[in-house]
Amino acid sequence: MLVCLLRGMAGVALASDAQTTVDIEAQRAMLRTAAGGGYEVTTPAVGQTVYFHVGFGVTAPAGSLALSQRAQLDGVEVCAFTSNVAAGNWFSWCLDGWTATAGTHTLRWDLDYTNQVAETDESNNSVTMTWTSGEPSCAGDCNRSGEVTVSELITMVNIALGGTSLSACTIADTDGSGRIEIYEIIAAVDNSLNGCP
Repeated sequence: MLVCLLRGMAGVALASDAQTTVDIEAQRAMLRTAAGGGYEVTTPAVGQTVYFHVGFGVTAPAGSLALSQRAQLDGVEVCAFTSNVAAGNWFSWCLDGWTATAGTHTLRWDLDYTNQVAETDESNNSVTMTWTSGEPSCAGDCNRSGEVTVSELITMVNIALGGTSLSACTIADTDGSGRIEIYEIIAAVDNSLNGCP
């Protein structure tokens, strides 16, 4: 008797789910340092490799739906795929990285770009992100003198340890993450020993 009751309750839930509307909402385009991971970068340095990501939400009844997804950089498709998603919040990404070039760039993600999913709102399926990557600079050259000094290296270490504000040497934050990472300090030491590029 208990089994029949549970089946009956499940049947009622499915019937009400059938009346739920479907909506796919592209929420945020972003750049990260690894496919499916790493950390977020707002303005990649020229020569830095980043991976295109998108955050989105799905409102749908029980089950999954096939969602087409496409990323374009400056109007050129860089990846496209279809994956099965269910109701909830999701992230997707392109598997191949892109090496930043100088200039202004726009990343655009289009979800359900093949229009295979009937939605209540088709106007929220795209999201863009625009940034400008400048010419390569000399990591660690806080005063932009063309060389990295020992005092500038010490400033970077103090920033990394939290004792000094990033504003003391913003050029050291080569990936635009808002913090100084160990690899950025290593690059600055290399520039100090071998000269700026």
